[in-house]
Amino acid sequence: MIGVNHYSITEDALNNRLNDDAIYYVSEANRDSDVIEDENKFNIFKPYNAPQHFNKTTKEEGLNFLENAQDVVIDDLKEASKTDDDEAYAQALYDFGRLSHCIQDFYSHTNWINQTGPEVKIWNETTDELDNVKTTDYGVISQFFDMINPFFKMYAESNYDSLYEGNSKVSHYTMNKDEKGTLADVLYEKNTGTSGFELAMKDASVHTEQKWEEIMDELKSELTDEEFDNLQENLDDFDLSADIFDENRDEYRQNFEEDMEDKT
Repeated sequence: MIGVNHYSITEDALNNRLNDDAIYYVSEANRDSDVIEDENKFNIFKPYNAPQHFNKTTKEEGLNFLENAQDVVIDDLKEASKTDDDEAYAQALYDFGRLSHCIQDFYSHTNWINQTGPEVKIWNETTDELDNVKTTDYGVISQFFDMINPFFKMYAESNYDSLYEGNSKVSHYTMNKDEKGTLADVLYEKNTGTSGFELAMKDASVHTEQKWEEIMDELKSELTDEEFDNLQENLDDFDLSADIFDENRDEYRQNFEEDMEDKT
């Protein structure tokens, strides 16, 4: 998903769960996932983090990223529950933003909706539903040639089953449903009568909301009543500004990435 759509998905998923300031922190962290990759595009010491985006990666690596990121979110929310320090909550919200980006990219960067049909269906985050799901090949060369080939759209249309439902490799250009009017969006709508982009957005929104509820349910079962009430109250009252996010973004990034390394 492009940035504006990640914002839209996140706000739709969390508008009844968090206040506007907290949602802003989650949304900015979500967007930061792409910002980091853009900043390090030509840095050989910080290669493309494929699992976070379900691009040029295995399904298992993407799932591992999700599981580890959820552990990081829960750990930081547990720590936050013992304090009233907004910065502790800011870090946990940042963590969830990075996690939610991976969830949302799953629906736009894989052939999940091609397998499940034109109804909202959420991945259960296990491997049992992934047999026929494939991620994209983010290779620059393959993507470039697909984009400039004037006949590729006709080829994709006539080979729809093998490209989107079979085992053939596809480029990011061929698979992505990041916005309205992409090749995958247009062909999906032609075959099902439903916009692939809009369906991916709906799936991603429902999954993001469910993930937040899942995390809060787990915390409710693991924390004392006093700790959980303190957590909920401080999330409800969270009011750090956008300026503070900008000032501390590098620290939030580093803390998240270090915690993720500890999980591997």
